[in-house]
Amino acid sequence: MTDLVQLGLSDNNVNDLAPLSEMTEMVSLTAGANQITDVSALQELPELSWLYLRGQEVVADPAPVGVPIVNPVKTDGGRPVEFSDFCTDSDCAQLIYPEAGAEVENRWRDLALLGRVDAAFSGRLVRDVLTQVNPLAPQLVRAETCGVESKVEIPEVLGASYSSTTNGSPAIVTAAPEQGYMLAEGATSRWQFDLSGEPCVPSPPPTEPGVTGPGGVIPSTQAPSGGDPGSESTLAATGSSVFAGSMVASILLVSGLGLMRVRSRAGRVTF
Repeated sequence: MTDLVQLGLSDNNVNDLAPLSEMTEMVSLTAGANQITDVSALQELPELSWLYLRGQEVVADPAPVGVPIVNPVKTDGGRPVEFSDFCTDSDCAQLIYPEAGAEVENRWRDLALLGRVDAAFSGRLVRDVLTQVNPLAPQLVRAETCGVESKVEIPEVLGASYSSTTNGSPAIVTAAPEQGYMLAEGATSRWQFDLSGEPCVPSPPPTEPGVTGPGGVIPSTQAPSGGDPGSESTLAATGSSVFAGSMVASILLVSGLGLMRVRSRAGRVTF
């Protein structure tokens, strides 16, 4: 198709004119309302005499306020176009400095001097201006009870959203910038946590009386075989009572005999 003379590409989502550099017989090109950023390839078309390049819609990479990006719009010879609404010298045309706002628009109108053709190359460059965010690290909260998994406490950070995978251990937590934000340079956005609970230590089994334990022989609380622990004192007390009873009985017996003897004398009865 190198002998193609006329070509219409307007409003066709074209962003690269390099494939046209081999169409050396082309005389007329209409390529308005596309996303064309570089027209230097058209310099290879010696027969081109009519060119339409107005109304380009270019979307640049998003960046935070004050952080420049390289100007993507190039005219003939790879020269960056100058945006009249912010560029005041030739050096600043190399970079684009975003202003504050959700969307920054810069318009350009440059004459593409392609050999024989003077054509207006115009359009607008749109880019999202983002706010940098540095997500805070989640915190691990240990369970107070053994055998219970720990939990991860997620912070609230404006411009960052967190997601986690906590199906078992370890847990993975990631942070991503929300719309209108971007991660700050060097920001951490992924964390890993061990949720394993503290192991429970089993209680020692109860030890039976008289069984040797770690500290020695545990004394028995049972009474010795063959008697009651308190039998000795009971027996001693019983002996005292029997002795006292015998003494009282003897005294009463003697007294009784004496009384009977007195009565016998009175009645003159003798034994």
